[in-house]
Amino acid sequence: MQRLHYPFQGSFLRYFLRAWVFFFLLGMTAGAKEDSSTADPQQLLEAVETYVDRAYSNLGKNHIGESRLDVLTASLYRKKFKKLGWSSTTRKQRWEARGFWLKIRKARRAISRKERALVKEAFAVLKEQGPRNALDFRKNVIAPAEISYREYARIDRAIIRAMYRNRGQEPDRNPDARNSKSRRLPPGLNPGSTVLTKVKFQSGSAELKPGARTQLERFARILVEYPQVHAEIHGYTDNVGNAELNRNLSYKRARSVVSYLIKKGVKRSRLRAVGMGEKNPIAGNDTPQGRAKNRRVELIILD
Repeated sequence: MQRLHYPFQGSFLRYFLRAWVFFFLLGMTAGAKEDSSTADPQQLLEAVETYVDRAYSNLGKNHIGESRLDVLTASLYRKKFKKLGWSSTTRKQRWEARGFWLKIRKARRAISRKERALVKEAFAVLKEQGPRNALDFRKNVIAPAEISYREYARIDRAIIRAMYRNRGQEPDRNPDARNSKSRRLPPGLNPGSTVLTKVKFQSGSAELKPGARTQLERFARILVEYPQVHAEIHGYTDNVGNAELNRNLSYKRARSVVSYLIKKGVKRSRLRAVGMGEKNPIAGNDTPQGRAKNRRVELIILD
């Protein structure tokens, strides 16, 4: 028996779906045009300005992820303003929109520069102070900044490679550190005891003063002479400014001390920098003298 063939046999459903998708997209486009025509151009420009200012504010706080999201939102509002056309906007509003477009471009470039600077700093910490301090920097600085996943993965891969390269090089596995001399601690330094190094800083700065280097050289000689001793460097700040920025600043102060000790011959695997921020003040923050005392670094002997 001969089989009958119909005109749309086998392809009717395909044509039907194509037509349905076409009319659905046509309706969405008409709705979008209708929404754009009813939007207030001045409100759109105010929204763009608000999100651009928020992007710069978050970038100043090292919140790169939030800043990038604010820039994206500002771009979407600007595109919605652009769809209104010349008939719905004035010349002044169009010039303002162009100025905001330039601000958005500058904000994107600033975000990229900030992200590259943080990644470069993380690799510098890994090279100078070892993977353990790089992990602390990643936790205290990189993670709150919310950089892109690609750069985050680069840092993680570099830290993992460094940890694998340094396997078997810890001081406790060194046979030279097992003699009788290395098992003794220097006088006055006991495990868990805290030594105030009296290293002072200017407000908002992590640069060591010349007077602090003499005292740090003495501790560097002690740590070189006793290779089994591990230490933590705790950085502190006063209560002036944002708490999160102070925590990052205190970590940078501790890192500057760690870098100096490493230059004097102390192995980087024996030192760890910790940013304490405004915690544990030793004096009141009501006077300049008290705030100067709280801007300090402490050396803690672990073993």
